[in-house]
Amino acid sequence: MSQRLRTRFAVVTDLHLGSTREGSWHNRFLTDHPEETAAAAVDAINADAPDFTLILGDLTDTASDAELQLARETLDQLTMPWIVCRGNHDVTAEGDRAPFDRVFGDRAPVGLVPSGVLPLPDSVAVAALDAEWGQDDGRWWVNVFAEQVDAIRTGLSASRPDLLIVACHFPFVRQSEYIRTAAPSGKNAGTLTYGERTISALAGEGYRTLFLTGHQHFHHIVESGSDESAWLHVTTASLVEFPAEYRLIEVDGGTLSITTHPAAPATVAAVSPDVTWPRGRNEDREMRWE
Repeated sequence: MSQRLRTRFAVVTDLHLGSTREGSWHNRFLTDHPEETAAAAVDAINADAPDFTLILGDLTDTASDAELQLARETLDQLTMPWIVCRGNHDVTAEGDRAPFDRVFGDRAPVGLVPSGVLPLPDSVAVAALDAEWGQDDGRWWVNVFAEQVDAIRTGLSASRPDLLIVACHFPFVRQSEYIRTAAPSGKNAGTLTYGERTISALAGEGYRTLFLTGHQHFHHIVESGSDESAWLHVTTASLVEFPAEYRLIEVDGGTLSITTHPAAPATVAAVSPDVTWPRGRNEDREMRWE
């Protein structure tokens, strides 16, 4: 990557505003008032003063009008530019996507993020994906349709960035083996049905690709292991349950550094987790990618 390339941004996901401690995934949710945890995270991110923030979905628990408005009011307190992805909890139980669009339509671009929305160096491009889901013969599928991917590829052929950042709520990389290794009883929230194919379509020669996702409620990092079409896949844990953290990602020339930071340490300290493995291994928390 260009030695002149420099940017620094935050990543947070799975706020689940509207949930209570009755909810759980790997651990019981931390509080009956997740808006307080989200507000603490906003304060912490503001103090870190990144160039921009990416919020990777599940802003709400049921996509009610009240939850969506609360999420918007909370995120409007960020003092830097920010965008969101739609999560599965940001669609109503009836499958209605319109309430989310009414509240976040101006903050939820799909495809390559237009110039001026985020303060990006010329050699960095950000693409936001909006997945859809359904059932075929009782089996769930989650997919980013080809039209989104094709439009991004067309845009990349013109812009030719050094670094492509892809934001999506759902992971692209299958993580079942990692979960079994970390915790035999750990839950798997699933991945994009054709995630590996989408990686192959978006990770191209001549630039590196950073895939940022949430959904699984644990920290996990996977590297392509290939110099050609090099990519890094970063899953960030949930804000609503342990460990309630966010990421800071800094790009400085040819080096990309990932660090993990507490969003609401007092809230986390007050609740003993059932399991601690969602915080990830050391290599899932801090990394330098060169």
